[in-house]
Amino acid sequence: MKKYKGVTMASLVIIIASIILLSTMAITFGYRYLTETKKADKKYFTEVLSSAVTKRENNHTVNSPEYPRVGYQVSTLESFQDILNKYVPEVKNNSEILFDRGLWYIVDTKAADKLGVKSSDDYIDVFDVNSDDKAKVALVDYYSGTVFLIEINKASDVIGISGDISIVPDDGHVHSFNIENATCTLDKKCLICGYVAEVALGHDYGSGSLPCTPIDDEFHYTKECLRCGMKGGYERHTDLDKWAFYESGDGTWYHYTGCSKCGWPGTNNYESCTTIWKSISDTQHIKQCKICKHQEAFSHEFEYVYIDKNYHEYVCKICGYQKIKYELHEDDGTGTCIKCGGEIGDAREPVIIDVILKNKEWPDSHYVTNGETIQLIITADQAISDVDATICGYGGNHLIKTYSNGNKTCTIELFVDEDIIISQNSRIDFKANCKSTNSGLWMTSPVSETKESESYLIYDSLPPAIDYIYKTEY
Repeated sequence: MKKYKGVTMASLVIIIASIILLSTMAITFGYRYLTETKKADKKYFTEVLSSAVTKRENNHTVNSPEYPRVGYQVSTLESFQDILNKYVPEVKNNSEILFDRGLWYIVDTKAADKLGVKSSDDYIDVFDVNSDDKAKVALVDYYSGTVFLIEINKASDVIGISGDISIVPDDGHVHSFNIENATCTLDKKCLICGYVAEVALGHDYGSGSLPCTPIDDEFHYTKECLRCGMKGGYERHTDLDKWAFYESGDGTWYHYTGCSKCGWPGTNNYESCTTIWKSISDTQHIKQCKICKHQEAFSHEFEYVYIDKNYHEYVCKICGYQKIKYELHEDDGTGTCIKCGGEIGDAREPVIIDVILKNKEWPDSHYVTNGETIQLIITADQAISDVDATICGYGGNHLIKTYSNGNKTCTIELFVDEDIIISQNSRIDFKANCKSTNSGLWMTSPVSETKESESYLIYDSLPPAIDYIYKTEY
C-alpha cells in the first residue's frame, strides 16, 4: 500500500508540472500571436478591408445615402493608370485589372474607420489631396474586393480623384437625372435607379420679413423665397371686423373694414371719414374720425376774435380752442384794437390799490397757527363784486367774504383748523380776482402779492407758549 501510494504522488507531481509548462507555452504563444503576428500582418489587414468593402457593396442598396462608398473615388481612367504605373508596377500590365470593371477608391484611415475596420493607422495614413507629404493608403476595388497597399509620394500630385459619392453605378448605366440641379422642393434624382445626387435645398426666405401682402380672402404672406419666389410666412387675416384707415393723395380721409396687417380687401369698401377736431393742449389739436377713430395731431392756428367793445379772445380758427378768454382791447390811439381790429368802448377794469395779509387774532404778528384766522383785505379804485379768491389753495365754502367802503374793499377770511393742510414754516400764498360793478369788466391779471413787503404770514403749527407777567403792586 505504501509503495503504490508513493508512485501515485510522483505521477501527480509530474502531471501538474506538465500542465503548468504547457499552459505557459500556450499563453506565451497566444500573446506573441496577438502582439506580433496579428499586429504586423498586412495580409490580415488587407483581407479584413477587402471583406468590409465587398460586404458594404453587396449587402446594402448600391451606394445608398445610408451606406455610401467611402474614400476618394478614382474618377478617370488616366488617373487610375497613372496610379498603377507609379505605385503598383507589378500589376500594371495585368489585363485583369480593368478600370471599367471595378469601382476604385483610395481608402485612408478615416474611410477605413467608417467601414468598421479599426486600428487601420498601423498600415495606412490620413490622405490629404492638398498635402505634399507621403501617405500610405489602400487602393480598393469595391466590386471585386481587390486591395493594394501603396505609398503615394506626394498626395497633391494625384489627379482625377474625387470625394463625391455620385458615381456611375456598377450595373453599367449612366445616371439620367430629372433636373440639372436640385431646386427648393425637388431632389436631383436618377430617373433609372432613383439615386439622389442632390437633395432638395429647401426654401430660402432670408433673414427679414416682407410687408404683409394678401394672397386670397383668407390669408396673407410675409416671406418670399429668394430662389424660386415661393410665398411663405402665411397668416390668416386679422381684425376683419375692425376699421382700417386710408388717406388719398389729395388728403381726403377714408376708412374700410379689412385686415389690420395687409389691408385686405383694399379699396372695395371705402367710406369717407366723418371728422371732428379736439384740442389736446395749448399748442396742438387732433383731427379724428368719429367712426374709425383714426386721429392725427396738428398745431393750433390762432387768431384774435372780437367779442364786444371791451374784450376780444385768442382762439384756434380750426378747433375753436380759446387760449386767451376775455382779453381787454389795446387801443391803437384811434379807438381801434391793434390785435383784433375791433371798436373799443370807454369801460375799464378794476385796479387794486391796496392788499393786506395778516393774522386776525394777532394783527402785528407774522405767524398764524391752528385756531386762528388768516385775513386778506383787498381795496380797488371802484366798486367791485364777485371776488374770486383762494388762500393756500382753499376757496369756495372755506372762505368768508365781507364787502365795505362802498364795495371798494373786500375782506376774505380763512379759519385754520385740522382740516386745513399747510406746510410748516411756509408763507401763506393767495390769489384774488374781481370785476367792476359798473362796467362788468374783470381784472386782466389776478392779484397774488401784498402792496407792502411787511405784510405777510407764515404758518407755524407749534405756537410759542406765552406767560403773562403782571405788574408788581408798589
